[in-house]
Amino acid sequence: MRSRAAWAIVLMLATLPELSFAQQSTRRSPSPAAQPFNYTPEEQEACLPEAQRLCDLRQQPAVILACLRRQWEQVSEECRVVLDRHRD
Repeated sequence: MRSRAAWAIVLMLATLPELSFAQQSTRRSPSPAAQPFNYTPEEQEACLPEAQRLCDLRQQPAVILACLRRQWEQVSEECRVVLDRHRD
């Protein structure tokens, strides 16, 4: 339960600067990075240990995902399934 709350806080904090920027530039369409990440709590929990261990959680969600993909060999099978499911 604690890890779910931590992951939710990470995602919320990471998207706050983008939301602020999007409000300031209403004439432009939002960048793909500004789109919300649609991960279930179970998916978030599957990758949180690796994200905490391997990546800088102060980064934006897209950067964290790229970090996890770069370190594929060190990521658990459960998290790999999640990353494969959300591959663009």
